[in-house]
Amino acid sequence: GLLQLHIGKPGGLRPTFSGNFSHATLQEFFSALHLSQLSEKDQVIFWKEHIFNPSFAVIFRFYAGLTKLSCKDFIPSCLVTPSATPTTAAPPNVAGATLQLPAKSDRGNPQLLFLLHALHESQNETIICETLKHLNSSLKFYNLGSFDAMVVLNCLA
Repeated sequence: GLLQLHIGKPGGLRPTFSGNFSHATLQEFFSALHLSQLSEKDQVIFWKEHIFNPSFAVIFRFYAGLTKLSCKDFIPSCLVTPSATPTTAAPPNVAGATLQLPAKSDRGNPQLLFLLHALHESQNETIICETLKHLNSSLKFYNLGSFDAMVVLNCLA
């Protein structure tokens, strides 16, 4: 089944119940599904804080596939930070903002690859193009597996 239920009586009169998913991927999918059903404001608030946390990478991929990253404020709110001086790399409606992304991706710094995987899962060409317009033009990727390489090529093509 999807959920393993554990029933115990640790010295009390009432039984205790606990449960866990049979695989972490199930929990990650249901977490993404829950996030996708929140208000757009709450989705943005959540992802603004957790978007580059490696613990949420798979959840972000599922979320991107479920929502197509269609929340209108997602890219401006979650992927940009205000900068002191205006920049030409600012997304629409976000004056003086820059993307918070590194120019290289490797095992110690996987945020860029996490984002590309999510963009790939979203299949939202508009969001992919809009996001990639603001990336550093000299991106570097190290130690890519075959699926990672396919995702990078798909997004950058």
